[in-house]
Amino acid sequence: MLNIYANDGHTMTYEVTEGEFTGATATVQYEAVELAPSVFALSWQEADMGTVVHVDDFAVGTSRTFYTTAALGFLRMAGPLKRLR
Repeated sequence: MLNIYANDGHTMTYEVTEGEFTGATATVQYEAVELAPSVFALSWQEADMGTVVHVDDFAVGTSRTFYTTAALGFLRMAGPLKRLR
């Protein structure tokens, strides 16, 4: 997954880079809440009404994602975080 965050603090463009949703991309409006130092919960609703919640630990470099699809399927995913320049 590649996430590109806009400077406004509310807009993100994502691209799925592997798995069953490879190639999916969208720009979404998200909300971020700091849970602890460098740990954030990010959430948004997609155009098809699917919902996504990430719990990202930027200090450790891990991400957990919880995704309810528009068809009401539920996925849990985890992976590393890496800052790209």
